[in-house]
Amino acid sequence: MVLTLTACSGGSLASGGNGISSSMPDDDVQRALTPISSINVQNYNYKDIEKMFIDAGFTNVSIAELYDIDPDTDDSIFINNVSIGGITNFGNSESFPIDAAISVVCHRPYDKHRFSRT
Repeated sequence: MVLTLTACSGGSLASGGNGISSSMPDDDVQRALTPISSINVQNYNYKDIEKMFIDAGFTNVSIAELYDIDPDTDDSIFINNVSIGGITNFGNSESFPIDAAISVVCHRPYDKHRFSRT
């Protein structure tokens, strides 16, 4: 019977190192799973999406409501965009750091008649 042991280290014992790796493992980063995929964000209110991410353990979630869609195109359009650390295409239950910047933006039609001159 032959038993072979192999180890990786941060420094060779023969060259004066202590044999201990000095790099920090990625396991120390706390992570959470996305509660929804980017494809399905249109099916929810943007405030509900914010709550989903907070309930999933994410700590850096921001929301915004922008009135930047021309109502002449379609006044029933509501477009939700979610980005996680700049990533806009993600699946359900994907792992991200809990402090990743999550931006939930709801784009809505503006009211053409909101501003009137008196």
